[in-house]
Amino acid sequence: MRFRKGGRVEVLSLKETPYGGWRAAEILSRNGHTYIVRYNALEERVARKSIRPCPPQIDVDRWKAGELVEVLDNVSWKTATVLEELSGRRYYVVRLLGAAAMELTVHKVNLRARQCWQDETWVVIGKVSCSVKSSTVTGSDVNQNLKKPHERSVASLRGLKRPSPCDWCESAESFTGSPKKKMRSMQEASVDNGFRQMVRL
Repeated sequence: MRFRKGGRVEVLSLKETPYGGWRAAEILSRNGHTYIVRYNALEERVARKSIRPCPPQIDVDRWKAGELVEVLDNVSWKTATVLEELSGRRYYVVRLLGAAAMELTVHKVNLRARQCWQDETWVVIGKVSCSVKSSTVTGSDVNQNLKKPHERSVASLRGLKRPSPCDWCESAESFTGSPKKKMRSMQEASVDNGFRQMVRL
């Protein structure tokens, strides 16, 4: 698929963690199989295969320990494991996947379900065992679909709306400020086949 100038997208970067992170960007121009994108004041040339539309927002009421999610850390969304829910169901302790993983204490607004852009369709990766309040397609200049993989998600996805800017990709962290970080040495965490598929896209 082609992205239009001025379109809001996410770009995969493998610089910070072994499994990468998705960062919100704006399309500036296209040249063959590469695009010039802008993250705030920074511009970069990236391959088309590393770009996807911003995923639809899925408002999850509650996460369970052991679930794989994406957490907003240092302006990019990275895969993490939920360790525990703190009192009040507003904050969670999560662990980033990677060789030198970190534990973060984050507000729930900084967590989101993992999704894969596959065949022009958004697919929820893994199990989302908690209830889903609503889903909103956001931030793309193309029509987006959202579906569940066969027997891989039990989320109830409702209320899809028309595309709108995906500013929530960058603004979620500002809702509560930077998460508290705690270093912990551990062996490299494994990641399921669904996430490996997402990285290959």
